[in-house]
Amino acid sequence: MQAKAQASLEFLLVFCAAIAMLIGLLSVCSNVLNSALQSIDLAKARAFSQELKHALEKLSVFAEGSELTVVAEPIYSWRISFSDSKALLELKNGKKLVIDSKLKFLKKDYFVIKERSCFNIKRFSEGVLPLMKNC
Repeated sequence: MQAKAQASLEFLLVFCAAIAMLIGLLSVCSNVLNSALQSIDLAKARAFSQELKHALEKLSVFAEGSELTVVAEPIYSWRISFSDSKALLELKNGKKLVIDSKLKFLKKDYFVIKERSCFNIKRFSEGVLPLMKNC
């Protein structure tokens, strides 16, 4: 009887050690996943900022009334603000991307992007007006 109890106790100790190792491994995997998602989010933000910059360059030579659409697909939420001839894209991890424009933004405004969204940018004689909508 004592041998069975000792075997059960040894099994319980081995089982607890295995659970502890799994918990430690889970936290490491979680950190790796979080870092990977932040890297992907940064890459998506850079791609969006480049698309926005190219759209603004195109609109600078297009006629009044022209419109272009740029799609944003964040993993985490982004905040984009417009003032004068600059747009500032702020990511959740604190990174900031600046987008310069030859055209003036007609409205000092900001948007919080939490999901796939479309930015419709319309050209006016005085500058451009960005509007966000779900797409």
